[in-house]
Amino acid sequence: MNDQGLSKLWLIVGAGVTYLSINFWSYSQQWRVELPSIVKFNADIAGGHHITNAAALLGMIVVGLPLLLLLCLTIAYARRHAGLPAAFRIPRIGKLGIDPGTRTGRRIQFATAIALLGIPVAAQVHFFRKFLDGTASNGTTEITGWSHLRYDGATAFDGSFTYDTVTYFPFAEGWLFVILEIAIAVLAVWAAYAIVRVEPKR
Repeated sequence: MNDQGLSKLWLIVGAGVTYLSINFWSYSQQWRVELPSIVKFNADIAGGHHITNAAALLGMIVVGLPLLLLLCLTIAYARRHAGLPAAFRIPRIGKLGIDPGTRTGRRIQFATAIALLGIPVAAQVHFFRKFLDGTASNGTTEITGWSHLRYDGATAFDGSFTYDTVTYFPFAEGWLFVILEIAIAVLAVWAAYAIVRVEPKR
């Protein structure tokens, strides 16, 4: 794939990830900024109340998985342009004729990176914190905080727990979310490093 194709794919994935990040972040905070979405956390789903923590839980998955792809695309583009100034290592938006060598071009490039990379990564931090703040219950036992990662053989996989109104499997899902967030953190640092400091091509 050439640079133009990679930039176009990066923009499509980035715009989608940022859009979903804002949507799920809004639901999790009850900001009422409900952008058009295929996922609706309304009274019918939530049993008469807004499910804020479950929105964060689902946001980790729906936003987190495509975010991994976006970060990999960012790294791939930056590595292609190793040795060039940082603004040249950020994919360019469409056919706008942005020149990263100019002051305006650099500002646009970095603003684009903040919008399409910074917002989704920040959203993941929020979603994970919100997830830990939430409580899962099976009617007799409640799990919250880092206890989501604790293994209890009697209830870990019996499907008796709900997180807000979402069926939840403690331990298994908790560790899957931790692994996902670690992967996002590693790729985010790698992408930032690839943009800011890449060894010149030999």
